[in-house]
Amino acid sequence: MDGSANNITVLRDNAIRKMDTAENATVFATQNAELLFNLGLSVYSRSFSLNSAIYNAFAQSSFDDRVSLHPDQLKVLDVIFKNAASIISAPTSFGKTYCIFEYLARAKPKTVVMVVPTLALRREYISSLMRTFKGEEEYRIYTDVPDKPVSDNEKTAFILTHERVIKGEIMATLPKVIDFLVIDEVYKLAMDSASDGRIIVLNIAYYLLAKRSLKYVLLAPYISEVKDLDKLDKKPVFFHSDYGPVVNDVIEMPILKNTDRFSQTSNLLLDQCAGGKTLVYFPGPNDISRYLRETEITMPSENDAETLDSFIDWAKREVGPNWSVVKAAERGFLVHHGQMPLGARDYLLSIFNDKQSGRNVLLCTSTLLEGVNTSAKNMIITSASRGSIRMRKSLPFAPFDFYNLAGRTGRLYQYYVGKVYYIKTPDEPSFRKQDANVAIRFQITNEGNVDIDLQTNEGRNSPEVRSFFDKHQMDIHDYLKEFGPTFRFEQLKKLTEALARDGTDKDYSDFYNTFMTIAKLSVPRGINPYYVFKTVERRNSSIRLIVDELCSNSECHDDADEIINQIVKIKNGSLEHQILPCAQYAAYYFARKGRGDISESIQKHVISTIKRMFYLDEPAKRMLKAIGVYDNDMGTILAAIGDDFSNLSDLRKRLALHVDEFIGQTGFITRFEVRRFIADV
Repeated sequence: MDGSANNITVLRDNAIRKMDTAENATVFATQNAELLFNLGLSVYSRSFSLNSAIYNAFAQSSFDDRVSLHPDQLKVLDVIFKNAASIISAPTSFGKTYCIFEYLARAKPKTVVMVVPTLALRREYISSLMRTFKGEEEYRIYTDVPDKPVSDNEKTAFILTHERVIKGEIMATLPKVIDFLVIDEVYKLAMDSASDGRIIVLNIAYYLLAKRSLKYVLLAPYISEVKDLDKLDKKPVFFHSDYGPVVNDVIEMPILKNTDRFSQTSNLLLDQCAGGKTLVYFPGPNDISRYLRETEITMPSENDAETLDSFIDWAKREVGPNWSVVKAAERGFLVHHGQMPLGARDYLLSIFNDKQSGRNVLLCTSTLLEGVNTSAKNMIITSASRGSIRMRKSLPFAPFDFYNLAGRTGRLYQYYVGKVYYIKTPDEPSFRKQDANVAIRFQITNEGNVDIDLQTNEGRNSPEVRSFFDKHQMDIHDYLKEFGPTFRFEQLKKLTEALARDGTDKDYSDFYNTFMTIAKLSVPRGINPYYVFKTVERRNSSIRLIVDELCSNSECHDDADEIINQIVKIKNGSLEHQILPCAQYAAYYFARKGRGDISESIQKHVISTIKRMFYLDEPAKRMLKAIGVYDNDMGTILAAIGDDFSNLSDLRKRLALHVDEFIGQTGFITRFEVRRFIADV
């Protein structure tokens, strides 16, 4: 950042701080309107000066006519309109995603593909797209594979998670020409491939989608430079901004040893953070559970959310009375992490964001790093890491991670200054904001990467790849046609070698043996294969019944909360995204080795079962699941609205038309999600 830009940032932050401490923010903004406008804070100067009034009139949003875009957002729009490819980097509070929907509202491209990292962020994109295309009856919105290929003449928008976008059936059904592609949290294209296998497949997804796209935009926070841009398709223009309409102040809270973290957290909640909307960050869900077990703190609530008792009743019945989320709610806390049913996360986050709810503390994990919108005055970072404090498996934050998380505090027009309390031991690092901006290089530009070569060049430059396929008498072209970028090469080698070594010696005679054979080859670390089997076997049962059965097993040594976390993680997609591809590859492998009997058994006992569990051949149920409808309520809803709709736009119309016929027969979470979905437009 040059000196002048740095000076403007300092002056802007000082002005925001003064407005935050002013007795009357409106009076301050009125009296200092010209200063605020000159600093780029037109969101606050509004019509309080002539120049600002004229500017805001011309900068009015097409996405939301109550909003005027700030100057740097207009710059972003200009970059997007003028360039076939662009990378936009700006802080969390900038409003990058808003610029995307502003572009959509103005340009109305025919075919849109949006790739996001999490289910929670996908849900936010669904809401925004519904608002963007309000009144545009011809737009069809999808979150998965349509039941038939999409016509190039249809106006369509796809919202896909990283895991889904790499599936061969997705690539096959997307239009051959994409007018506008967006990949959010694109810094994930540049992480060390050894740390996360999804990075390579996301790079391949970007590579394949960018080739089809007339225009694409990649979004990220805190990126100062992207190296080797000339090696990317269309050579994207890089735009960087440090603009932020709110300020995040970091206050270090020193402790002497790890065991002091929880007591310090409680002290902060009862003192500095009392009464204010506060996020409490933990490295993993197990740390939230442990905090609730090892402390007795409760959060007072003067105006408790009217529906919270109904949620607690639902959660006890469907998940279990010992679930830490229930225990937290009974003590005044809300919870948000990835090992919760999507609808439960949505509901509890909505209660937190509601100023009148009376529930002001949200215990959360890194799911909030992925762009989920919150409204928080304070944040407590119990440990600057991901993973688990207790199990010593946590990964320390880099400055990038720290400030990406810290940026979740502060909220336009609500909290001008967000306070971040960082609990740290003497041996843990301090973080400087100037270190958060990093230069990155996408894995796709790494010419020596064996995965990139396999997927983009059929391994022609890699003797290792050619030798592997020759050894196992497999055709590279045929393999890529079937599986595309589903597997990294190292994963493919290990799986193939395991099947070649002793795969035929396994017992494939029944459901249990076949399923457990595949599960042990493919379950993610930290997931018990037997829990996976029981979740599939009892797929039509509530989480509570599955957990109760496992807890009654004398060989099960996990507590109920740990079992619940694993079961929910399995139901949220671990089976679909990890075990199913491995099962499909095993069936493919054995069929080509002349063992059709084994291939058929895997198809029958594993592949077909998982497809039924995740409604992979039932697009209507997949769409209901995408908006947060609970499994047990799907039959009731479809009996009322039918199942012959093909996209979310049509689903919304059906739900709105028939809501009174089914809403009283559904559970609490489904009622919440359906009403919210209908109200999105």
